Amino acid sequence: MRQVSIVVMGKPGVGKSTLINAVLGEDLAPAGAGKPVTHETRKYSRKVLLPLADTADGCYRQASCLLSMFDTAGLELDERATGGTLGKIRGCLGECLEESSEGDISLVWYCVNNQCSRFEQYEIDLIRKLSAGYAVPFTAVLTKCHADREGELERLIRRELPGIAVQRVLAKDFKASFGTASAFGVDDLLRSSFVIYSRMKEGRKSG
Repeated sequence: MRQVSIVVMGKPGVGKSTLINAVLGEDLAPAGAGKPVTHETRKYSRKVLLPLADTADGCYRQASCLLSMFDTAGLELDERATGGTLGKIRGCLGECLEESSEGDISLVWYCVNNQCSRFEQYEIDLIRKLSAGYAVPFTAVLTKCHADREGELERLIRRELPGIAVQRVLAKDFKASFGTASAFGVDDLLRSSFVIYSRMKEGRKSG
């Protein structure tokens, strides 16, 4: 069975656990209302159907896979705490790559809260270092998007990290005074991530 590994990272409270639960279709990862609830890296594995891309004809086909998602501790502004978490994230990436076989897929999703107007310089530097050090496609996931439209934060990320894909997501329905914003973007995130992986793999072959 094909194995898919996704390392989910970002600052505390950005919605990593909520996103993981949405992908797996179960409330496995503990999630809080904007509070950091994951203090150690946790791995959740399930057999699921995923929309894998076929670059030959551009179509998606549902395939049975063993999906492993790594819910990492939030990256703190404190250099020492972030350094420890970064070491664990490198360990996750190394584990994914060491255990992968031909046909397996490894991805990284870096989550950013779309409701926050700031994208820290240390986050930009972190993504650049990790994406350059591992042959794994990165996607910047804008979480908690109450509308599917581009905002200033997304434009900033695209400007600072032109080689990184950006995807908007609302992993869970959001109720507010103006009504309910329906969840969207999770399936698109999966499909686009697999397309990026396929293109990267084809590029390595042709190179």
